Amino acid sequence: MPDWSYNTIFQPALFKLPAATARDTVFGMLSGVAALPFGRQIFQYMGHEAPEPVIECNLNGLQFPTPISCGAGFKLPGKMLRVFDTFTFGMIELGPVTRSATVPNDILQRQSNELSIIDKDGPDAIGLDLFIQSLPQKSPAVPVFIRIAFSEYTKVADAKTQVADIVSALPTWVNGVTLDTRWIEQFVEDLQTEQISFLQETREILAQRNLKSLLLITPDLSSNGLTTLVSAAIKATFDGITLGGGVRRDNVRHYGASTKNQSITVLKQIREIAPDIFVIASGGIIEPADAVDYFKAGASMVQLYSGLVYSGPGMPKRIEELCCHMLDVTPDAFPRLKKRARSAALQNLPASYSSPYTFKSVLKAGGWLGFACMGAGLLITCSSAITVGLTSVILPYDEHFLGITRDTMQHFNSNLLPFMSHDRVTYAGSSVSCGLLFLALSAFGSRIGERWAYQACLYASSFGVFSFLLFLGFHYLDPLHMFVTMLLLPFWAWGAFAKPKFTSMRSSNTHNTEAWRNSLFGQLLFVEIGIGLFLAGCTICYVGTHTVFVAEDLMFMHTTANELLSHNAHLLPAIAHDRAGFGATLVTAGIAVLGTAVQGFRQGEGWVWWMLFIGGLPGFAFTLGIHMHIGYTSFVHLLPAYIASAMFVSGLALSYKYLCVEPGV
Repeated sequence: MPDWSYNTIFQPALFKLPAATARDTVFGMLSGVAALPFGRQIFQYMGHEAPEPVIECNLNGLQFPTPISCGAGFKLPGKMLRVFDTFTFGMIELGPVTRSATVPNDILQRQSNELSIIDKDGPDAIGLDLFIQSLPQKSPAVPVFIRIAFSEYTKVADAKTQVADIVSALPTWVNGVTLDTRWIEQFVEDLQTEQISFLQETREILAQRNLKSLLLITPDLSSNGLTTLVSAAIKATFDGITLGGGVRRDNVRHYGASTKNQSITVLKQIREIAPDIFVIASGGIIEPADAVDYFKAGASMVQLYSGLVYSGPGMPKRIEELCCHMLDVTPDAFPRLKKRARSAALQNLPASYSSPYTFKSVLKAGGWLGFACMGAGLLITCSSAITVGLTSVILPYDEHFLGITRDTMQHFNSNLLPFMSHDRVTYAGSSVSCGLLFLALSAFGSRIGERWAYQACLYASSFGVFSFLLFLGFHYLDPLHMFVTMLLLPFWAWGAFAKPKFTSMRSSNTHNTEAWRNSLFGQLLFVEIGIGLFLAGCTICYVGTHTVFVAEDLMFMHTTANELLSHNAHLLPAIAHDRAGFGATLVTAGIAVLGTAVQGFRQGEGWVWWMLFIGGLPGFAFTLGIHMHIGYTSFVHLLPAYIASAMFVSGLALSYKYLCVEPGV
């Protein structure tokens, strides 16, 4: 459920449901995908790749991959860990958990006009027994904290017992606990000896289990209450503070955009009281710029809740990419974040240093050039093939294989050569598109360490190269096809085995602008184009290696497959070669377009837009043009091409401003 599907399809539908129902529906959908054999890989391919170790966040020895946390407001069941730990969070907070089950929430609702969520003031928590049953056996990929809550008016003596019971039941892979103090009446303003003792004893219980400890502080505390609670946390040696829990108004809790300013003000006050304490801050982080505001105010880490609801599950990745970009531009942008320097050795080299290039080092570092050479090779050879397809159509070795001349074929069926011309031109035109895609992906993406661009090149070109083996299905070994494949194979191997040094993804996107929202629709269209090309290519490959023709083909030639076969036994294999080859090229292009659409849409990356535009033109132009040229204009036959063309133009129009106009990296 990436942003391009969540914001365009799912969110409008989910927002028609009650908030709790929508939440549970999303959890059900995500857990269903995660249960598939390659569920985690699907999430990662959809843009949630594991974060690179560029931004690190450390809590007294506990390392967080990124400074972005998932908050406990979702009442997240343990079974969802295998989903949410793929969303590039640095930490996931589960719960809230109480020793006994609480009354189900009947207040939870959205206020879309304010980008806020309303929840009841008491704990809508998961009972301990049910919570423990939902936890997975294996350790998640990221640190996990458990938020412990208490029922209203819980006494301190009972609270100690509850904490001990919950902590003793937690699995060993849990990393820490957040102690929720919102509903302990005595903690509101003035802490007595008994309450301070409770915090210290709780800290000792957690330390015995080697669990990190965080104390939840709400942004609606008074100045005195804030000072008292922060001081108590420091005295009890808590590892840090979580600023969150919403703002209480009219006996309910408000979360979201309306709480941001108040939360940042309280964050600054915490920093005045405790300059060095670890603070996880939340409240109204709806777009990446909001997270930046918190980091600049002194947050060690930010926590997401309402932002995932209103902006989508891509929020942690967007924040991470913006932080990487800003730290590149201004290394001291965030005082609490430390960036692990890329190419640190190169930064300290003397001015007179010259790189010791060797043949081996160039081969290893220049794998992108292998894919670029593949693209160039396809451009040259397939441009020549288009010329042949528009003129003589068949070559001497074709005539030798068939045992008949071009004139004989024309005499037998006047539409046969135009039909073969249509096959060969569409095949070659699609291959030109693939060549352009490989050139751009390798030169503009893979060359600078873009993992997604390298993978798109690798997966697409691998299918393209080995699709040559389809000749085993149609029993015609085309000498020119074999020569070109053998010529390009070393370049494919060079690109496949000489991986570039991948860098973290970067993006300058800060706000949920109209251009960003439009680009999600454009991105969705290109995802659909990629899937459509893939499925159409698989279908045509099957047809080419089995029935060879569809009904519209035979209607155009005014003949039957048996009649063609009776005229020349080699005619069907020769035609099948072009059909299967065209199908394989569509699959190749589909993989490249899908990889680009899923992961490559980032603000200001204009080369992606131009690659899709220029790369798509030959395929669409030659496919539609040759059909019009030979008079093969069956509406049913061309309907998929018409639909794909409309989607292509619409996708480019919707994504132009975001990719090409708004400032980028």
